[in-house]
Amino acid sequence: MAAGRPKLAAASVIEGVNYGYWQFLLSIDSGSDSPGSFTDQSKKTVDAAPFGAGLQTWFQHSPIFNLDKATPPLLMLETGPENVLGDWEPYAALYYQHRPVDLVLLQAGEHVQSNPQQRLATQGMTVDWYRFWLQGYEDPDSAKAEQYVRWHKLRDMHTRTKLRVAALISRSAALRISATSARVGVRGGVSRAGATGSVDRGETARSLAPPNSGLPEIGITDLQRSPLAENWPLVRGTWL
Repeated sequence: MAAGRPKLAAASVIEGVNYGYWQFLLSIDSGSDSPGSFTDQSKKTVDAAPFGAGLQTWFQHSPIFNLDKATPPLLMLETGPENVLGDWEPYAALYYQHRPVDLVLLQAGEHVQSNPQQRLATQGMTVDWYRFWLQGYEDPDSAKAEQYVRWHKLRDMHTRTKLRVAALISRSAALRISATSARVGVRGGVSRAGATGSVDRGETARSLAPPNSGLPEIGITDLQRSPLAENWPLVRGTWL
């Protein structure tokens, strides 16, 4: 996800290892330097500790610092408050960037779900999540109505964001084409009327600019705002 490839339509994780700065700090204790510890694994995976010059390496290789490339809807299932704390960094980063992310707090349990009721709940919600995003299917069970209310809001936001990004990309492409055309026109000595000869370079560049394409004026800041942000709950509790 953080690498932007492969392109995923949806994703889910339960108690994920994210190799983030906050998770690194949470792992530090008296045995942090021991071979095989989480701190040791993080340094080997990212190829540095997140301090001094090593922080630049983390900017490049830690998934947390590259979540601006993550676009697929993500379901995060967390068993107990401790795991919410460990995975809060990716959730907060995606939430801040208005990515479609849903974090569900479950009752504390094992990482490999052994409680039958909890296992049924996590696997059932995961299936619901993928069917919602991949097939547009919603389970008619009334007990699941609340989750679909949340997911519809996420899908609406996701759709608007994709349209805005597509428009921004199209506009950028149009501007590049315009600039290229202007350079070609200057080299060829094309005037406003299309005749060859000596022309003013600035006038040529303006005359060769394409007409208004009708693309909306979209700035980067527009991609970082959403009307859902004010009413979007941060954490929901599902105690099973």
